[in-house]
Amino acid sequence: DQKYEIIDLLGQKYVEGMTVNLEFKIDDNLDSDEKIITSIIKPQVNYMDKIIQVADIVVSIGEE
Repeated sequence: DQKYEIIDLLGQKYVEGMTVNLEFKIDDNLDSDEKIITSIIKPQVNYMDKIIQVADIVVSIGEE
């Protein structure tokens, strides 16, 4: 029975409204509408399905 859970966000698409601390990085290899989580500085930790530590992430975005 795991009460603590580390959520793996790496490689997922970034969606507006996610509960995270983030910084954006331009990536010329992505399309202009793509937003991908490419680095985890601090992982999200849940305890009994509630966030107790918000993730710090880097989101790579395509040039507009």
